[in-house]
Amino acid sequence: MNEKELERDLKVLKCPCGGLMKQTKVKLYGFQVRAWKCDKCKEITVDTIESDRARVLNKLREKPLVLKAGEMTDSTYIRFPKEYSMLVPLGSKVEITPKGEKEFILKIKS
Repeated sequence: MNEKELERDLKVLKCPCGGLMKQTKVKLYGFQVRAWKCDKCKEITVDTIESDRARVLNKLREKPLVLKAGEMTDSTYIRFPKEYSMLVPLGSKVEITPKGEKEFILKIKS
């Protein structure tokens, strides 16, 4: 199954009640996450990966993650704990822009 077929199949799912669940977006912890809503029973199923990500982001808002910088050969690095690894998936590009002398904006690019 190619990516387009998989995407098409994920837009409409069959609900246990027999109705059709259509892809939509819902807010969870203030973040938009992918979900499916049944046109018959109105049941909503939320994407588990996106809901987990929203939960971690919400947790970070309440208590920001403090990281230590380290040094490896000629480079400086920052390590994220494993429980936060879903925020910066391996292979993703990270854009860092200085906002001030001691503040940076970090953007995760897919």
